[in-house]
Amino acid sequence: IGWYECKDETPSAIHFTNLDSANGLREIIIQKQKAVALMLRDAKELMVIIKPLDGADYRTLIDVLDEMTINGVSRYAIIEPEATDLKLLAISR
Repeated sequence: IGWYECKDETPSAIHFTNLDSANGLREIIIQKQKAVALMLRDAKELMVIIKPLDGADYRTLIDVLDEMTINGVSRYAIIEPEATDLKLLAISR
């Protein structure tokens, strides 16, 4: 799973994680919720954009959505990756 953070509509470098390790997606979500809570005083302000690639399997997408539910992320969207996402991904690999 690749992820990045956007500030002022400028994506950072892509980082990679998984669903299973101690530093996996759940831990990243928890860290981001804490950061948002410090900045905006409400962790529920975290917005997650999920952009599955063409080769992504359905099970992984469901697992990612489960993580949103488990961690109480109520603001998320599933959208198509944009050309800039694919370019950033190609540079990061």
